[in-house]
Amino acid sequence: MIREWLIDCEAFEAVPQIEFPWEDSDSSSPGKTWAAVLDFFHALQGNVTNWIRKMEHNRMNTLAAHGENLFGSEGAKASILAELRLDLKLNKDAWKALSGQEKEDWVSHLVITGSQQRRLSNPRIISWNAGPHGYRNSREEIWSIFAQGQPLICLQDLKIPPKLIPAIKDELHAQFPHYWIFISTVNKQGGTCGSSGEHYNFTTLTALDSYHIPSATSETLDSGRLLRRGKGLHPVVSGKALALSTTTKSSGKFVIINLYQFTAANLVEQQEVWDIIAAWALKHPNDKTILIGDLNSAPASERTGYSLPLSNSLRQADARLQDFCQDTGGDLTSSRRHSWRRGKQSASLDKTVTWNYPLSQPQVCPFEAKHNGMIMGS
Repeated sequence: MIREWLIDCEAFEAVPQIEFPWEDSDSSSPGKTWAAVLDFFHALQGNVTNWIRKMEHNRMNTLAAHGENLFGSEGAKASILAELRLDLKLNKDAWKALSGQEKEDWVSHLVITGSQQRRLSNPRIISWNAGPHGYRNSREEIWSIFAQGQPLICLQDLKIPPKLIPAIKDELHAQFPHYWIFISTVNKQGGTCGSSGEHYNFTTLTALDSYHIPSATSETLDSGRLLRRGKGLHPVVSGKALALSTTTKSSGKFVIINLYQFTAANLVEQQEVWDIIAAWALKHPNDKTILIGDLNSAPASERTGYSLPLSNSLRQADARLQDFCQDTGGDLTSSRRHSWRRGKQSASLDKTVTWNYPLSQPQVCPFEAKHNGMIMGS
């Protein structure tokens, strides 16, 4: 019956999706159900048409077709709403125009969609350095990453001023309510300013799907040397490293460290970061830990377009990463394709280091920026 209804609505792209396997709903993730319902009723305060487009973007085409039928400009209810002189953008009036049974059916569809999750056949960890554009100029790419629905997302160099963190969290939660969002940012005062004349903001963001990872808490890394940034003193890892302790749906536990390492031009700070993370890893030798991000290191074999031999700072940066892995017993994995490009130069700067947690070979996916994205499979 649902197949015929979708065809009648001309929602042809949704027809194949009803054949996908679904997980049974259970009481371990009631927040998913309420997130879907809450997301829709928030949309009633704005524009449901935009919400329908978001559902299509997230490949929830059956739900989108149902919403279009009730609220869309080309749906079955459109002529009735027009006769009642209801503006389609004033969705509260459109909602009131539905019958009780239509409202009940719609909410039931939201509940079912919220409590059921399409199984990810190959769950991944996505890591992307958004430099040089930052969050503000990479919103479309970042939203497309979230829309993939992967359980873990690590973003670096987002350049978010501290005062904007609450607004950006609210924006992401409005679009993707099922993700936990953690952000570390710090304003670097000094001689370096952006094109707007503002001082540089170091920012890392980690997002976790609350269905797959229902629990996550911040881990405090050793502060190390305090640097004067913004209005006070901050640890050298602030805005650079974000550590979280997580629990998966199957009760597995692991630690994720999202890192945007200093460049080879800042070898002192780079070494301090390695020392801080090494101290943590050595204190937790049995923990399953994933260190992922832009590690700003690559040997000559992972670079093209560079004069050989490499400069002393680049060689030192690579040697320090190798020493870090050897001292802590971490397994280093680099992508086969280069993740960073500038002019004729390119390098594999995005990597992972794991302890007690094997990962598959990373894949590099292109974005319109100096850094491509890196996708890891567990």
